[in-house]
Amino acid sequence: DPLSKEDIRFKKELTASELKRAGADKSKNFTVLETMVKLGLKGLVKKVMRKAPPFCYADFSGEEKEDILNSLVNISHLHTCREEYRLAHDEAVLKNMVSKDKYPYIPIILITHSSKAVIKEIMEFGRTSRPFAVKIEELWQEIMKDYLRYSKKSLWIQAKKGYHYIHLTEPEIIVESVNRIRHM
Repeated sequence: DPLSKEDIRFKKELTASELKRAGADKSKNFTVLETMVKLGLKGLVKKVMRKAPPFCYADFSGEEKEDILNSLVNISHLHTCREEYRLAHDEAVLKNMVSKDKYPYIPIILITHSSKAVIKEIMEFGRTSRPFAVKIEELWQEIMKDYLRYSKKSLWIQAKKGYHYIHLTEPEIIVESVNRIRHM
């Protein structure tokens, strides 16, 4: 699920209300988390985050869980995440990403999440209807598949159950991709 030059399509093709419900821009979430941490609510943030991604997708050891949670309440980390999402939706930044014309002649393996799983996630976390969730997911997959046109040697693999944490839910796909790219 890489960032795409075409990510701007969300802003162009969705209304402001739809864009907000789509969950494509998580910068506001990080602003809220930053504010809560600054107000001394680290414990509450950790409690809430234990039920959210990535914890709901994978089982971590106690030490791993604590490391992840500590990073989630680290102001520098939250600021960096917020800036990443802000820049990921900035038209000037997206225009500077490499284009198909200038892409080096190397193979691409595009791994995208499971549409079925993400539609369910959009409905649950976005509290929205199935038709809306399907609309968002179809647009997302269309944007992602644009990368397949960057190289004559490209392959698309869609996770069967993975969300945005495919490396946690289906690590075998990552191993398979590394092995396949060697033979492309």
